[in-house]
Amino acid sequence: NNGMVYIRVSPVLLILCILGVYAAVEGWDFLFGSGAAKSLRSFQAVVMGTTLSGTALLDSGFRANDPIFGTPLVLFSYPQISPQLPEPFREKLEFYFDRGELPDTARGFALAGVRTAGGLCLLPTTPMQSFSLRGQKPGTSMRAAFSKEKFADGQFCAIVPAQLDQS
Repeated sequence: NNGMVYIRVSPVLLILCILGVYAAVEGWDFLFGSGAAKSLRSFQAVVMGTTLSGTALLDSGFRANDPIFGTPLVLFSYPQISPQLPEPFREKLEFYFDRGELPDTARGFALAGVRTAGGLCLLPTTPMQSFSLRGQKPGTSMRAAFSKEKFADGQFCAIVPAQLDQS
């Protein structure tokens, strides 16, 4: 039997064991917290001369660099950040999201492969003149990537690699 041990367990006992483990984990989280609390911070970014502000999620699992420039990427949700963008900027991003290609007039934009929870996708990126999280000095030489997806429940409009947090 290849070293396997089989235990005879009735279906009712198996379901009760699963429910017991589930209750224990939920009880632990309720009493002591999950330890995976969201780290939300307000941010300010200057992208193509436009100042963007909002709330960002610091994500320790998000590590994206622009493959051409080697600079870190900050991922913005286009639907949530678009009201802050000027019309020509929005038109270029909407052209890309509608047709899957950058318009000829999209100077300063490049495409970067980014792995997100939804999988690997090509997203338009552009340089940021500055980016700062609340209480930190502005950083430069980063790029903004724009996703056509709305993030989670709308609590944040940007995802920032945790390594950019200086606190």
